[in-house]
Amino acid sequence: MAEETKALKEKRPAVNEVEVQKELPYRMMASAAFILVMIVFGLPLWWNTTKVHRASLPHARMLDLSSRQLRIPVLIRIAYPPAIDEKWVTTVAEVLYGDLQDLQVHEKLKLDFVVDNVPIPSAAIAFLGSTESLALDFVLTPESDWGRPGELYFGAQRVTLVRHSVDTEKVAKLIQTAIVDVVLDVDQLKTVVRRDLKQRETGWELATMTVREQQRRVWDSAALAPRHRVELLFVYPDPTQCDAQPSRLTALLKPFADRLAPVTELTLQSENLFYVDLPPWQRRDEILQTDVLDADKLPLIVNPMERYLTTVESTAPVFHLLVYYSPRPLTIVDEEGDAVPGNAFAVASWGGLAIVNNCSADDSQLAAVLIDQLRVLLGLGSDLPPRSSKGSAPLAGWELNRLASRSLVDSALRAATTLRALDKLLGEIQNIVIGEQIAGRIEAAVDALEQAFQLMKDEQFWPAVALAKKAAELADEAFFDPSLLALLYFPDDQKYAIYIPLFLPVGVPVVLSLRAVVTYYFKRKQKRD
Repeated sequence: MAEETKALKEKRPAVNEVEVQKELPYRMMASAAFILVMIVFGLPLWWNTTKVHRASLPHARMLDLSSRQLRIPVLIRIAYPPAIDEKWVTTVAEVLYGDLQDLQVHEKLKLDFVVDNVPIPSAAIAFLGSTESLALDFVLTPESDWGRPGELYFGAQRVTLVRHSVDTEKVAKLIQTAIVDVVLDVDQLKTVVRRDLKQRETGWELATMTVREQQRRVWDSAALAPRHRVELLFVYPDPTQCDAQPSRLTALLKPFADRLAPVTELTLQSENLFYVDLPPWQRRDEILQTDVLDADKLPLIVNPMERYLTTVESTAPVFHLLVYYSPRPLTIVDEEGDAVPGNAFAVASWGGLAIVNNCSADDSQLAAVLIDQLRVLLGLGSDLPPRSSKGSAPLAGWELNRLASRSLVDSALRAATTLRALDKLLGEIQNIVIGEQIAGRIEAAVDALEQAFQLMKDEQFWPAVALAKKAAELADEAFFDPSLLALLYFPDDQKYAIYIPLFLPVGVPVVLSLRAVVTYYFKRKQKRD
């Protein structure tokens, strides 16, 4: 009996071995199916649920735009009455054209000048038809009809009057000076280009600048944005003494804002601050018999007022214009102790402060002061050459042309620089999400900027200004979109810390099963051979 039991035990492994050999192919097939499911379904599912979405971008076009030279066509129209000889005017135009060809602005900016002579019936008031080009209009006026001091008169519209002289080179030089220093302000355009390209002034250039030129550098340090928000803050330390109406003042500023609309959009907002007073930095001036604020104390006035300003999420720059209704006479004085005109001051890239001592004063006077501050903040101030004068207007036509040329240069270069920075940033950091909305903005910015360059070739200046503004705005919106930071702070080491505990329990059986399948395959192949 014991021997039979022992014999049965010895036979069982043989039976089990046979069963194992029969089941082995099915086990290998199950392992292969498991591996196949993991590879075909598991890996794609993991990849598509964990990958960073990055929409396609026009990289080549973005880089091409940043390498282009900006060429602005400038049409110079010299109008003359019948009293002035046409051949003489032609000689002036030829001399002027030759001088302007030698004008060097910057390697990234080229001004293509075209000089045209236009006969007109009278030189007293010349109206030259509007054009889509950047047109600089000059009217030669006989000495008998001049009737004003100097030799140049910058009118309230686009026209600049030039006093006639027998010396053609002198007249050509006058027009060239008006173009380079005032009407176009080539030095300002050069500053804009160097600022957008992050090119610093050399020590020698800074040393040779006058004080006025250094001040201009400060005022031109901020880029001209496609739109600006203007916050009018009316400060009343004692509301019972003043019954001002801010809505009337806003209405007086609206025409100035509308005139600027082709270049930059000004959004006017107003707010009242009651029972708010300025910091106590005033002092009593016995000569003026009034309280005064020294110019060097003005930063101490502005900084404490920052806490009362409204914070709004917007990419548009904000100008804060504070109107302080003083309960007692208060005068701003300069370093020499003289009263500042308008009793107001401006701070570059921030705004300004105007002090009103008489609540019953005419609102139009205060509006004129605020317009002067906006002109300074937008870089509309200009230094006239000797023996010249200009008309009185909140915004002359030639000033709008100059601001538009600056806007075109600023917007086009800033859009190209922003697109290049986006291309570099998105290429170097792979964790940044590029959504379809971001890609759409970048694509639209590239299209708008390419169209602006083409319109400049076609001498369509004002449409090019509008498209360059659009391109700069879209590029800025794409660059500062918060969705770009969605996965920026999720580095690779954190990914590994999350994925390893998930995939290790699954990965080990897959690897062992793959090893078993491969071993089985080779053994079976050897048996067949």
